[in-house]
Amino acid sequence: MALSGHDGLCSLRWWNGGRRYAVAASLAYLHGRFNRGEPVDWAVYEGAKERLRELLEVREKALAFRARLRELEEGERPTAYFFQASRARRGASAIAGLRRADGTLVEGLVMLAVAESYYAKLFSRRACEAYLLHCISARLGGEEVQSMEADVTLEEVRQALLSLRLPKEFYAIFWNLLGPDLLEVYRALLERASSYSCTKGVTGQYQDRTNGSGVPLLVVRQVRVHETGADVRSGGGEGGVSRGYC
Repeated sequence: MALSGHDGLCSLRWWNGGRRYAVAASLAYLHGRFNRGEPVDWAVYEGAKERLRELLEVREKALAFRARLRELEEGERPTAYFFQASRARRGASAIAGLRRADGTLVEGLVMLAVAESYYAKLFSRRACEAYLLHCISARLGGEEVQSMEADVTLEEVRQALLSLRLPKEFYAIFWNLLGPDLLEVYRALLERASSYSCTKGVTGQYQDRTNGSGVPLLVVRQVRVHETGADVRSGGGEGGVSRGYC
């Protein structure tokens, strides 16, 4: 019994689909053996991959040819093939569920409420009353004052100088020669400076003048030391320690 053109096309499509399924199944079997640590013939594995790639290329060319024919037949009118492709793409990109912070998974209309709550918290902030800010003291505590008034150590000077951008290579190379002398210079400058300026400080973080980044409060004394050194090297004025940081 002779087959019509449509029946022959359906038979060919079925045959190619069966071949793709068989090759994919053999690849999955070989991949499973490899995952279990069993021996695998890599020549057979690579050959199966190549056959599957060829079958997929044939399928892609056939789909492109079919779409072109439908476009010529139907013009720009939407077809069933277009709707099926759009429905499949929409289903693949749809969100099926959301996972909360506690690990629970929600679906359906509950996802909308969870998403609204998440973004509402993300883009909102609590109102800060002005009178609460006036109640905050700008003075440092006892431990911070003692830390400010303590003698500068050699390691503090080294860390402060190595935090510089361009000159840090110079200090890193000649630190063994310059370190002890620089420590004496900085201590002498700090002794000449007024200690009262160190009893006050800005709460939070110190704003770096160079790049605008925040520096923790415990680094203020090191920053003051390295700024003092910059004043000395550039022929700065008396005192040495700037009160702009306190």
